[in-house]
Amino acid sequence: MALNARLCAALQRMRRRFEADGRCQAMCLWGSAASGAADEHSDLDVSVVLADEAYDPFVAGLKSLCEEVCGPIEAWLPEGQATGFCNWAFLYRDGDDVLLVDLLTVSASEFERRRMDGGCCLFDRRQDRRQPAAPAFAPGAEPSRLSDLVQRYWVYAYLNGKYARRGDVFKLLYVQHVLMETHMAVLGYVHSFSDWGWWARDAQRLAPSHRADILRYFPAAEPSAVVAALLPEAAAFGRDAREACKRWSVPYPEHTERAVLEHLRRVPGAGCTGTAR
Repeated sequence: MALNARLCAALQRMRRRFEADGRCQAMCLWGSAASGAADEHSDLDVSVVLADEAYDPFVAGLKSLCEEVCGPIEAWLPEGQATGFCNWAFLYRDGDDVLLVDLLTVSASEFERRRMDGGCCLFDRRQDRRQPAAPAFAPGAEPSRLSDLVQRYWVYAYLNGKYARRGDVFKLLYVQHVLMETHMAVLGYVHSFSDWGWWARDAQRLAPSHRADILRYFPAAEPSAVVAALLPEAAAFGRDAREACKRWSVPYPEHTERAVLEHLRRVPGAGCTGTAR
């Protein structure tokens, strides 16, 4: 099964626009679309490498550019923002669909400093097209940090025993999450993926026995249970977020909520109840 046809069309429009912009040195495709594993539910993951001096002016106008190229934007979320680096996750409307794009902007010097894997190259106008050498192990996998991770795991495992005796479910869930993320970080020392670091993706790369080990941290890891909770949890969040925004005089993104609820109501099994009203 292939990537959503509307996302494919958006990718081609984005590529033409970036390739015509002299500030854009290269553009790459990532994720399932790059690996050939995309299906109709996949999102679009792309990156653009920018000349250092052009980075800030480019990202200043990026939202307007993406809206022009893709369609009306319903949500705009900068993630991991740093000097010369940011992933812009945005939801946009295309007809009756609301679609997700992860667009990573990175300056040329930051691309080299981070020794980034180029992904699947769509165009590259740089004179030096050599890719930096990939790390021998996951980013940040230093021996001293491994020792800290192991110690962290066992300290938190001890806490699990204490909270289990108390029957404190919220603290148990918190500790389970810490233990799972620590376990995944340690597995980064076992595997050589240069982009290791997002556990929800990385867990799917593991052998079946290792995936089963990770799922043990989520004893109720049933998709049907998650689906049943989608609308009720969104309703509760909407209620509380409105109250927080009201108290702090922050505009509440009504259009973002409507777009996401529209998407969630189409999930089989989610039903039509539990709106945020």
